[in-house]
Amino acid sequence: MRIFIASVLLAAVGAATWYLVRPAPEPPPLGKPERRVWATGKVEAWKQARVGSTILERIKVFLKSEGDVVQAGEAVVLLERSIVEAQWSRARAVREQAERDLARARRLVSENAASNVEVEKAETALAVAKADEAALEARLEDAVIKAPFAGVILKVYREPGELAHPEAPLFVVGDLSKLKVRAEVDELELAEIRTGVAVRIHPDSFPDLTLSGRIEKLAGALGRKSLFSDDPQERIDAKVLEAEIHLDDAGPLRPGMNVRVEVLSAGERAR
Repeated sequence: MRIFIASVLLAAVGAATWYLVRPAPEPPPLGKPERRVWATGKVEAWKQARVGSTILERIKVFLKSEGDVVQAGEAVVLLERSIVEAQWSRARAVREQAERDLARARRLVSENAASNVEVEKAETALAVAKADEAALEARLEDAVIKAPFAGVILKVYREPGELAHPEAPLFVVGDLSKLKVRAEVDELELAEIRTGVAVRIHPDSFPDLTLSGRIEKLAGALGRKSLFSDDPQERIDAKVLEAEIHLDDAGPLRPGMNVRVEVLSAGERAR
C-alpha cells in the first residue's frame, strides 16, 4: 500500500514539474505574413530640363560648365551668328530707308506734289522692312541659349564647333534646392503601391544610411524598365510603373545616385 501511495505521489510531482517547465505555446498566426515591396530608383533634381537650340547653327562658345550655377534667363551657350548679324544690319538699313521714304512721300502729298498712292506704297515697303528686321532679330535671340530657370548645369552634351540642332539637347539644368527619387515598381507589385505610402530609401553609395520619404505621384501608364540594380534575380524585361518620391531630408544624396526603395505597409512609418 505504501509503495502504491509513493508511486502516485511521484507521478503527481512529475506532472506538476512538466506543467511548470513546459515550453509556452506559439501564438496563432495573425493573417498573412508581411511582405516587403522593393523598387529600383534614382535621385533626381526637384526640377530639371534638357535645353537645346531651335535653329540649326554651329556652337561658338559655352559660357557655363557642368556644376556652374545659373540664374533664370542667363545665357549658357552662344551659337555662331555672324551671318545673321550681317543680314540684320542690312535689314535695319532697309527699314531706316523705308522710314525716310515714307516721310518724304507724306511731305510731298501735303505739298500736293504726290498722290496718296505713293504714301501707300511707302507704307507697304516699311511694313515689309520691319517684318524682315524683326525676323532676323528673333534669329539673333535664338542664337543665345538661356537657362529656363535658376539652378545648376548638370550635364553638357556638346562642344564648341559642333552643330546644334533642334533634335538634340545642348545641356541639362536642374533645380537642386530639393531632390526627389524616381522609382520603377514592377507590375507584379502594383497591388501594394499607392500615393501617400511611406518608403525607406537605401542609397547604394551610403550602405549604412536610411532616409525616409513618401510616394507623391504615380505614372498614368506602365512603361519599359530603364533603371537596374545589381540583383541577379531582377526581371530585366519587366513592365514598370514610375513613382515619384518626395524625401523628408535628402541628406548627402546627389542627382544621379542609385537607390533601393523599400515600400512600407499601410500605416507603417519610416524610421
